[in-house]
Amino acid sequence: MDNRRFLFLLFAFFVFSAPAFSQDTSYRLEEAEGGSLFVQHLEWEGTEYAFRYEVVLEQRKINTYTQVMRRIVEVSYVDVSIPAGEYRYKISSFNVLGRLEAESDWVYFRVIQALQPSIFSYSPENFYFDRPSLRIIQLEGTNLTMESEIYLLRRNEDPQAEPEKIVPREIRRTELGESAQLVFNEEDLLAGVYDIVVLNPGGLDTVAGPFGISVAKPYDINLSAGYAPLVKLYGRTPRLIDSAFIPLGFSARASFVPFKRDFGFFGAEADLSWNYLYTEDDEFITRASLVNFHINALYQYWYIKNVLAFNARVGLGMSSIVNWYFEFDTGQTGAPVSSGFFSVGLGASAQWIFYGQLYAEAGFDYFHAAAKSMPMGFLRFTLSMGWQL
Repeated sequence: MDNRRFLFLLFAFFVFSAPAFSQDTSYRLEEAEGGSLFVQHLEWEGTEYAFRYEVVLEQRKINTYTQVMRRIVEVSYVDVSIPAGEYRYKISSFNVLGRLEAESDWVYFRVIQALQPSIFSYSPENFYFDRPSLRIIQLEGTNLTMESEIYLLRRNEDPQAEPEKIVPREIRRTELGESAQLVFNEEDLLAGVYDIVVLNPGGLDTVAGPFGISVAKPYDINLSAGYAPLVKLYGRTPRLIDSAFIPLGFSARASFVPFKRDFGFFGAEADLSWNYLYTEDDEFITRASLVNFHINALYQYWYIKNVLAFNARVGLGMSSIVNWYFEFDTGQTGAPVSSGFFSVGLGASAQWIFYGQLYAEAGFDYFHAAAKSMPMGFLRFTLSMGWQL
């Protein structure tokens, strides 16, 4: 729409009572000297024996009404163009003998000024899900009135699709209508390209854009390492794991997260852990290492954008008993053996970015080592530090 500033009028009816006539209203714009002219078209369904009609229009002046128009017409409509104010009108019908046949009650209405809005500038031009910021858009323009409806309208590639609208939770305006602040809630935002729409009373509008809602980084890379003790949940492991708690262990993780959506981020993760197995009895000492390597599917939900995330993972991999040997009290040692078997795992963790890209992560993982002779199940707790690239 042309952003020239139009001043014309809009009828707002607040009482409508006409027992003698069925009435209808509409309006149109006509070009006139000095700009556009707002013309109100008033039409009614006439009485059966009406030969002519008399329309009386009065304008409110303080606490009284003053007649501003009296018009006699032979058709059942009239066009008027009047300035802003409060008005009332009534319609009388006369028969062919000039006698009064019917008369409506007074109909009260208000004419208000409709203004063409415009937007000169707006900032910022984007909201990024992975960057913490106030979700506020600052508009500068004209005729951003208290009655203006302002919202974001998503651009759709499919013309048949229903347009998506995001309405601010709060709009802060100035009395002069030169600026406005649109305040949004984080949970209302959906990724996409939008236009900023201002719609004033009377249907006058303006559009500015594009405004983007997206992620700043196309992908995340997370690298972390930390402490990872084990608790054995089940499995017969004589002379290998006598204690249920295995305190010594470390883990390392690397994840790649390229798919970022409103409802969460998706990626893949490589997970490596090592735990030291030690058993002692009267005759010998058993030593070994338990090594696990899994490739996981990773899901992240950022509860607080770029600050606090909840991670869920599930994957497949290998578990290995490495360098398992016996050390006898005589000083002799047995030949070390190693074995490997498939394993499955799943887990959850919380990730807190507390300084720049540095984060702490705490969580737990369950994995099942599918050895035919001695299947085992473990619960691993992790506390690690990492860096997000």
